[in-house]
Amino acid sequence: MSQKPICIIVAGVHRSGTSLLTGVLSFLGAQPPSNIVAAGKYNLKGFWEPLEILRLNESIFDELQTNWEDWRQIDFNLWSVERRAYYKDQIKRLIAEEYPDAMFFVLKEPRLTRLIPLYHEALTEMGIDVVYALSLRAPDDVVGSIRTANPLKSKNGAYLLWLRYIFEAEFETRAHRRVIVPFSNLLSDWKSTCRDLADQLAIPLNLNDESAIDKLNSFISDDLVHHKSVVAGNPDRAGPIQWARDVYELLLATTLNQASPIDWHVLDKIRSEFERDWPKFAKVSEASRQYKRNIWAKFKRELTRIGIKIRGN
Repeated sequence: MSQKPICIIVAGVHRSGTSLLTGVLSFLGAQPPSNIVAAGKYNLKGFWEPLEILRLNESIFDELQTNWEDWRQIDFNLWSVERRAYYKDQIKRLIAEEYPDAMFFVLKEPRLTRLIPLYHEALTEMGIDVVYALSLRAPDDVVGSIRTANPLKSKNGAYLLWLRYIFEAEFETRAHRRVIVPFSNLLSDWKSTCRDLADQLAIPLNLNDESAIDKLNSFISDDLVHHKSVVAGNPDRAGPIQWARDVYELLLATTLNQASPIDWHVLDKIRSEFERDWPKFAKVSEASRQYKRNIWAKFKRELTRIGIKIRGN
């Protein structure tokens, strides 16, 4: 075991099981942040993420002209050396505030998945040993969940989002200690999944704590699954849906219980196709989204005309 403080970063796209994994790790001994985001409609058992780090990440995204649902590459050249150093200092300050004197803690905030090099630098400069757990959930389920919460999100756009987060999480952690954790494994057998995770990452999970086990048996339940997609038909070979399904199968084969090596050649080939072709799919997705906005605006105007008030307006 490392004698330095250990931070396990939970990475993954929104709606992919990162909250569940972070909650499980917290019950098993990884210190959660002091000030967490309150539970909400789409996460009744909690987000398990630090509020101030979420706000910092949103500020970073704003400055870099992006947001959480943007599948484009982030242009870090918009930053000067001084701005990058400033944000590293902010990360260090918030880590010290959220995890005072912690020797083993868990950090999760989905936007962080797109900022892994920045966080890794900041944490290692603090003398912290950083390891990674990548939460992997079937793209069809993630897309369904995202579009349930945000009906204006196009299907292609949601698959592009899944791909962007997964590609960056995988690529930016290749050189570091990491595991890939399938959401389905955590639901079906959290004990074995966490035992394998602890062994591979060499982290001190309290797997024999009866109190924690009882709490987890109540915490993990079927109501954590907010969307389960039924896959119908086969999409075109060259496109976001098939790319996502192929990447999922590649990564699933190398997860904790299967331990097959990643086929880097195939994975990087799909990633190259994605980087080359995503702009054309993005145009189609934005056109679809704008069409839906226009329809909704017309619908609201018509309701107003006939005297029906829309809740929240």
